[in-house]
Amino acid sequence: MPYELGKVETIIRPSDEGVVSADQQVLATVSLHRGPTIIAEVDPRLAGELEEDDHVIVDLPLVPSPNEARPQPRIVKIIKDEKLVNRMKAEIEKEPEAVVPAVVPGHPPTPPPEDMFG
Repeated sequence: MPYELGKVETIIRPSDEGVVSADQQVLATVSLHRGPTIIAEVDPRLAGELEEDDHVIVDLPLVPSPNEARPQPRIVKIIKDEKLVNRMKAEIEKEPEAVVPAVVPGHPPTPPPEDMFG
């Protein structure tokens, strides 16, 4: 599964005032370094350590087949060292961004652009 660097914007705990929850899962809105803001599950081992504005590594699931349950993005690491965050950002920005066609369950895949492979 691919990993992405992000920054926590908001943490949603089941015990927070104004939250009615069907489970005990902690969620967070995360602004991805190269991408949109998403809602991700927080690994239970990290839930007590996570703070707003923390940099995190998010495990982004690949698109499953139509017969599989949809896996959710999950925060798996908290990066507290600002030097490490800056080094990771620099390395990520060196990489060309891959063009991956969208796959919608139940629909045929979008063909890649003609110039994708050369």
